[in-house]
Amino acid sequence: MAFPSFYLDEVGGTFVFKCNYDVSFLDLKGLPEFYVNVLSAWSELKNEGMAEDCLQVREEILWNNKNIIIGGKSIYYKDWHALGIE
Repeated sequence: MAFPSFYLDEVGGTFVFKCNYDVSFLDLKGLPEFYVNVLSAWSELKNEGMAEDCLQVREEILWNNKNIIIGGKSIYYKDWHALGIE
């Protein structure tokens, strides 16, 4: 797990798997294609069958959220996450 965690550091390490992300909005520089495929598959499985309503949206994590985009990329502030802001 150390190998993918190194490459995923800019998006929160393995925390990214809890987020509502879209791979195309993540900063995945240097991540091997295998792990990009794993992230894509997990995103599809996680979001399958989920209703998009206001209650679900209010429960989503801010970081790496595909619905919150700045400059064409989702956001992740490591310092804020370390302080417990999700």
